[in-house]
Amino acid sequence: VRHFGIILSWKDWNNLVNQLKNKKCVFIVEPYIRFKGKTGEQGTLFIKDPSDNILEFKSFRDDSKIFSR
Repeated sequence: VRHFGIILSWKDWNNLVNQLKNKKCVFIVEPYIRFKGKTGEQGTLFIKDPSDNILEFKSFRDDSKIFSR
């Protein structure tokens, strides 16, 4: 899926998740943790902006593993 993305700090990503849930945001992909406990563990979520662009917000537990598999 074509989309725009941003990588946030772990704390900022969690704060964003809480804010979006409190505002009853509609998620394209609900917030979840991928690769839990493994190299590249990351939080991710997808939403649409008012112009129908798909936006991904992502965070890595360990920033040094951003391009690790």
